[in-house]
Amino acid sequence: MAAAIFPAGTEHAPEITRQLTTRFADEFGYAVDDLLLYRAAYAMATSDAFAPGGGDEHFAWCVTVLEDPAVAESLHR
Repeated sequence: MAAAIFPAGTEHAPEITRQLTTRFADEFGYAVDDLLLYRAAYAMATSDAFAPGGGDEHFAWCVTVLEDPAVAESLHR
């Protein structure tokens, strides 16, 4: 989650997230697909955890996570 949360809201967030995810996978021996799947699960589980009905920035972030083509692809594997 750190790979996605750290750069959130920055201009280059998608690229930074991709680079950090790859680096964490390499450094800690995880499969990138597993990290993407965990990110999708976190987004689904917490999308409305902070504001009823998803009326906050976290909900928007969760939508962005689930719209990421790499994350979406991990859900189909």
